Amino acid sequence: FAPLLKDPGTGEQLNAVAFDIFSPVDRTEHFTRTAWLQVDAERDLPPGELVIGLNPPFGHQNRIAIDFVEHALCARPRLIVLIMPSTNYEPPGYELVERDEQLCRGNVFYTPGAAVSNIDAKNVKPNFLLYRRKAEVAPPRACLCHHKREELRMARERQSKRQINETKQIGR
Repeated sequence: FAPLLKDPGTGEQLNAVAFDIFSPVDRTEHFTRTAWLQVDAERDLPPGELVIGLNPPFGHQNRIAIDFVEHALCARPRLIVLIMPSTNYEPPGYELVERDEQLCRGNVFYTPGAAVSNIDAKNVKPNFLLYRRKAEVAPPRACLCHHKREELRMARERQSKRQINETKQIGR
């Protein structure tokens, strides 16, 4: 949907970048073939007031979808547009503006490169959700994303184990 976004004041197309592991055949401009969880908010996303739209894989109890949303929060977008099943999860610092339980029913999902071009959303009933950031002033973009926090935690554990091993070797 990114190429369809226009500035309401000028009517000009908005700066957009799309990320996915599947390339769309007919729309490759402003598209990057990268898994969403590998996207670095500071390096890969345009600066400014962002709108991030996600149709993530859901996973058991929406855990994968929630990971995708939390990764998006690193960019502190102004708006988050989600397609995901009902859950009691609400992105921290955001308020629900719109919920549509009918928009994503039936054959509405495109499958890039597939012989059958649409997926029928009859087994899992996703909702269209629109969240707005509560804060009026955007916080600084520097963010220690939960994925980066996990990497940092693992690095600290490795460092701690090295220190323990060095202490044992000195004591011998």
